[in-house]
Amino acid sequence: MAVIDLSQLPPPQIVDVPDFETLLTERKAEFVALFPAEEQEAVARTLTLESEPVVKMLQENVYRELLLRQRINEAARAVMVAYSGGDDLD
Repeated sequence: MAVIDLSQLPPPQIVDVPDFETLLTERKAEFVALFPAEEQEAVARTLTLESEPVVKMLQENVYRELLLRQRINEAARAVMVAYSGGDDLD
């Protein structure tokens, strides 16, 4: 019987982790969509300024989401034989 070397398999991504800029762009678009059509252009222009407080809040929110997604992936891997460490499986 052939033995499968589990350490050679790439770790699975349980939850997709997009890059920061992709997620930030999506968040900005969703934020703009919350405003009436006649205000959306002005809001979109405002979001191009890195110094805007709302941009900083969106960036912080995206960063927290990326951390959460990473934590979910790590927790899921911790219960997989090939990727667990320490007392994860106890």
